[in-house]
Amino acid sequence: MTGQDAEYIVRQGNHGDYMVFQTSSGGPSFYLVVHDHEQLQRFRISVADGKYLFGPRQFESLSQLMQMATTRPLRGSTGDLHLAAPLKGHNHRSASQPGPVCTTKLVTLTSVAPRPRSHPCPVPSW
Repeated sequence: MTGQDAEYIVRQGNHGDYMVFQTSSGGPSFYLVVHDHEQLQRFRISVADGKYLFGPRQFESLSQLMQMATTRPLRGSTGDLHLAAPLKGHNHRSASQPGPVCTTKLVTLTSVAPRPRSHPCPVPSW
C-alpha cells in the first residue's frame, strides 16, 4: 500500500473518518490523515527518544496519543475537527506484492509522496 492508497481510503470515508499510517522515509514518523469536508487534513506524528510528538504535546504511546486525539478536537479547514471513525486498509495490492493485506487502523507504508512546500502539515492545537 502506498501513501496515495491510504489517502484514497480516507477520501472515500465521511467527515471525521481517519487513518494513521507509518512511513519509513525521512526517519520514524507517522501521519494522521483525516477526512475534513471533502478535503484531507494531514497531521505529522514524530517519534523522538521513544516519545510520540504531536504538535506541542508528547505521548508515551501511539495509543495514548490517539485516545487524546479522539476526545479533543483538532483544527480543521472550517473550525474544530472531531475524529469520528478509524478506517481500515483494503486490499489494494497486486499479486506481485507479497505480504498480508492490512486490516487494521495502522498501515505501514514504505514511502509517502512529498507534499508541496506551500502546504505543510498543520500543527494540532490543544
